[in-house]
Amino acid sequence: MRSLKVKLTLFSILLGLAGVILVLVSLYSSSTSGIYKGAEARAEILSDEITYSLEILLTQEDLFSLQRLVEKSSTLEDVVQVIVVDTQQKILAHTNRTLVGQTMNDLLIQDAIHNDRKVSQNNGQHIIFVSPLHGQSFTSEFFNVVGALRVEIDFSNNVAEQQIAFGVIALGAMSILTVMFGIQYFTIKNIIIDRLRDVEAGIARSLNDELSSPLAINNSFGTEDEINSIARTYNYLISSLHDSQEKIKSERDFALQIMESMKEGLTMTNADRVFEYVNPAYAHFLGLSAQEVIGKRPEDFTNPEDRSSLETEWSVRKEGSASSYESSLVSRTGGETRVLISSVPRYVNGEFSGSIAVITDISQRARIEQMTVSLQRKLVFEELTAHLASTFMNMPSSEIGGAIQDALGRLGELFDVDRTYIFEVSPDGRLINNTHEWCAKDISPQIDNLQGIPVEVLPWWMSLLAKGETINVPRVSEMPPEAATEQGILAEQGIQSVLVTPIRSENELFGFLGLDSVVRERNWSKDEVQFLQVLMGIIMNTITRHRAEEKLRESEARNRAFLNAVPDLIFRIDETGTFLDYRAGEEKKLFVPPEAIIGNRLESIMPPDITQSTMINIKTALETGQTQKFEYKIQAENETLTYDAHVVPSGPKEVIVVAHDISERAHLEQMKSDFVNRASHELRTPLTTAILMATLLEGETTPEERLQFMDILKQQLNRQRLLLEDLLVAGRIENKRFQVHLSPTDIHSVISEALSSAQPQADTREITIQLEKDEDLPLINSDHQALIQIMLNLLSNAIKFSNPGGQVEVIVRKEESRLHICVRDHGIGIPAQDLSHITNRFFRAQNATQMEIPGTGIGLYIIKEILESLGGHMEIESVEDQGTSMNIFLPLDLIDPS
Repeated sequence: MRSLKVKLTLFSILLGLAGVILVLVSLYSSSTSGIYKGAEARAEILSDEITYSLEILLTQEDLFSLQRLVEKSSTLEDVVQVIVVDTQQKILAHTNRTLVGQTMNDLLIQDAIHNDRKVSQNNGQHIIFVSPLHGQSFTSEFFNVVGALRVEIDFSNNVAEQQIAFGVIALGAMSILTVMFGIQYFTIKNIIIDRLRDVEAGIARSLNDELSSPLAINNSFGTEDEINSIARTYNYLISSLHDSQEKIKSERDFALQIMESMKEGLTMTNADRVFEYVNPAYAHFLGLSAQEVIGKRPEDFTNPEDRSSLETEWSVRKEGSASSYESSLVSRTGGETRVLISSVPRYVNGEFSGSIAVITDISQRARIEQMTVSLQRKLVFEELTAHLASTFMNMPSSEIGGAIQDALGRLGELFDVDRTYIFEVSPDGRLINNTHEWCAKDISPQIDNLQGIPVEVLPWWMSLLAKGETINVPRVSEMPPEAATEQGILAEQGIQSVLVTPIRSENELFGFLGLDSVVRERNWSKDEVQFLQVLMGIIMNTITRHRAEEKLRESEARNRAFLNAVPDLIFRIDETGTFLDYRAGEEKKLFVPPEAIIGNRLESIMPPDITQSTMINIKTALETGQTQKFEYKIQAENETLTYDAHVVPSGPKEVIVVAHDISERAHLEQMKSDFVNRASHELRTPLTTAILMATLLEGETTPEERLQFMDILKQQLNRQRLLLEDLLVAGRIENKRFQVHLSPTDIHSVISEALSSAQPQADTREITIQLEKDEDLPLINSDHQALIQIMLNLLSNAIKFSNPGGQVEVIVRKEESRLHICVRDHGIGIPAQDLSHITNRFFRAQNATQMEIPGTGIGLYIIKEILESLGGHMEIESVEDQGTSMNIFLPLDLIDPS
């Protein structure tokens, strides 16, 4: 009930009714009260009139006269009943004489007799009045209560008469009040209600956007009153509102033109997160029209993986805060666009009513960022590969187990997984055993539970690995039905995703290398699979080399024991190639009974190529009288055996041929060669990044992107060059083939070139390089390129082991008989126990390894060897956690005087 006129009307009606009711209630209450009081007074008077006579008759014990008096009193108007009782409430006289002599039990009578007082009781339309009766007057008995008089009076007739009178009065009052109410209503209607109705009609028109109809000003009741003020205010407001609406409409049309023409997407959602408006740019992201999007929700077009962040950002908006976040929109065709969403809350009347968001396409930037992350990850993996390759290259077999364990830990951290492991297949191929395992924090180890597992337990798993296939399972819950057994085992361990690649040795399944993700599901990328396979190759070569070395040691031990008693294979052969004698242990792979060889010719036993080589060496040995040596390979069952044969003349027409089995050693040397080649190949992988940058530079790019791509390209090519130069120099040094080329060398030029090459690396880590040098440095007789390589290695190490934002000092001084170059950093330093080994090949300081700082461990080895070739030497001063000073000294006596 919001209408004022209705309220006024109801107020008038209620006020009139209230007045009538108040008057009627007052009259009725007054008349009823008078009737009650009159009846009570009459009862008391009547009681007093007959009490005296009753007391006399009662004293005289004239019960007959007493009864007559009572009956006569009962005939009086409105008297219903008169009763006289003694103090025991025995009826002495009664209107109904048949009740005389009976005893009553009336509480009013008891009260009157006991307390010697008059009492009364109103029963609606009847009044009962009880008076105590005393003894004879003017005697001492007057003070004694001898009984009581009970009188009952009916005043219903008086009430009825009073009600009739009240009805007449009430009718008159209602008529008068009705007339007064009518006068009041019509007065209020003309003065207030009709004018309010006009105001209401005007407001209704304004709500329907009819702002051109002002309210009329009514001066019938004076020039100014509140309603006229309201009307004038209303007219002013609608006039202003009309002008404002026209202005807002113009501004809205302008804003709509801007929103419709924006390249960025623009959306408005209500409090239920439903689109109320989207511009064409946003609809274009989705391949839809704007009308197809309106009424839908943002999550209908959001990549499922980003919906949780959508909920989080909506909560931020409801709390009144703006924010920006990235998400992926899914179009009608299923394509995805990476966008940046900047959203602010909307409010209506102070209450949250949704949000407004600007959506910017950042897919190009996202691709570049993803490419950068991928490149960085590749670089990290390359460094890890180089580190593992250099670590495993010449590591003693006794240390390989610990190195593999360390490699698994670094692999797990690189891939951000929860568990990495290696399983090996038993020699008989029936069981698999978990030999190595690394677990992330709070992840339970499983190695003790995974020993001696029969191959038959994992049929699907082992069949794929036996074929050389990598097992890629993004979601264990969605493994195929044929992998039900494997799925149950993985689920029991809480594994959600798994990636496993086989480890093969000599075309046989040696075991497998695996990654487990327990905390979350993982979609393994192509790069991750390739990285794992490359690392598997390194570990496979290491394990195979380890096994081969063990076999070699065992074989050599057997051979030594055998040779102490009997040579390997001993043949006595004449000049025609006929076997005259043969001796060999039964454990030899080519052992045959002597009777199967003696008397036969070479060509009937050996392949043609071996027969030809043997006959040539027999002929040469017989002609020269000197021992001849040659190697030959022979196929035996499933393997190729290599023998070192010594042909010794033992007579004019016969020789002794001692054949020594060197298969294991030859195999090991081949594996080392393969290992070095593979490591070198992996070190060349920065070329992939360089090619990618070159491809991007050929496309359409902004100037900023071109600079970024060029920087990455230069860094990768420079890194590739330095790595290859170090490896090549290390190889030449190891093979005693490294040579320096002395010529007059300008040390200023060497320092300048080295600083220029190292500057990009320093910029990446925000390292400042400070140069202090003597200006009168002479030409020295040295190797310009070798000195640059020394300086680049020193600068690279100083930058790499410095804290970001630090400083590296390069100091060049001419001393009495030598040139002193110092490269000083203030980084992590070298532990004291590692200083004596730091220039050993492949050695890395313990803190550098623990902090996972990349490096091959050959830089200082190369510097030391080159310096010694140049007649100089190096001195290292270092304090852990304070920094390192690398001092190199070159002799000045080699300076060309010209």
